[in-house]
Amino acid sequence: MYASPSLRHQAQVETADALAEHARQLIVAAKNLYEHHLWHGYQVSRTGRKQYINGDITKLRFAYGLTAVEKQLLHNRGFLHAHWRTRTAAANGALPDRS
Repeated sequence: MYASPSLRHQAQVETADALAEHARQLIVAAKNLYEHHLWHGYQVSRTGRKQYINGDITKLRFAYGLTAVEKQLLHNRGFLHAHWRTRTAAANGALPDRS
């Protein structure tokens, strides 16, 4: 059918309205993460006890009540951060060259 999976995704054209709606969802998710979950949110421990996040961004992805868009946004942030650290370390000579 398709030569590769990437061609299938390229064939899908998004309208300006769909892109604008997606942008609105991301903005609302980012606002909610910062204003609600980061400062007033909590995670539930294994024993069932509430542990408040209190601005600790490392605990944010475990916050109770995250929506799917908020989880995706946090996943993307973690992915970009991990790859940025690797590229920065490689540029500074901290990692061995794999060529």
